[in-house]
Amino acid sequence: MAASNFKQRTRMSMLYYHAFFRLPFETMDLLWYAQEHGVPAAKVAQVMGLTEKQVQHAFDDFIRKERATAYLRMHPVAIG
Repeated sequence: MAASNFKQRTRMSMLYYHAFFRLPFETMDLLWYAQEHGVPAAKVAQVMGLTEKQVQHAFDDFIRKERATAYLRMHPVAIG
């Protein structure tokens, strides 16, 4: 039972990533890694078989989504 629950959660998380980032998980993972490690978009495009415009669009999308969800990573505010 626990193993099947784990498989279900794994599938759900992959579906979530695909829906949120609109990319296959493997592609998104490589692009995100490249962005976080400062790999130039031109180099990423060449290695992944994408256009530089596609890679830059993904990088910009990551930045927008990080900014839009920044409040979710903040510490809670103590009241009282």
